[in-house]
Amino acid sequence: SVLKIWRDYFDMTPDYHIDVENILQDGAIHAVFGQAHGTYKKAQDSNIDGYWEIPAAWRVIVEDGKIQQLQVYADNEPVRQLLYKIGALD
Repeated sequence: SVLKIWRDYFDMTPDYHIDVENILQDGAIHAVFGQAHGTYKKAQDSNIDGYWEIPAAWRVIVEDGKIQQLQVYADNEPVRQLLYKIGALD
């Protein structure tokens, strides 16, 4: 499920956070722009700094005060390179 995927992601990167630079809204649609940051927790085992930072955007549809849809757009190449560096990806 989507909830399990996000739980696993936050377990992998427990200090994940975003810095919001801009928010645009058109009715129920919100566009959020900024940076995502975090530290890949398993990098500690390899003595490699697991910190990463990437530009990101989020498209959120909010109806009746609840998120109905969330899409994340990000350049994940720095994270991918980190995972290759510590051997988490082959």
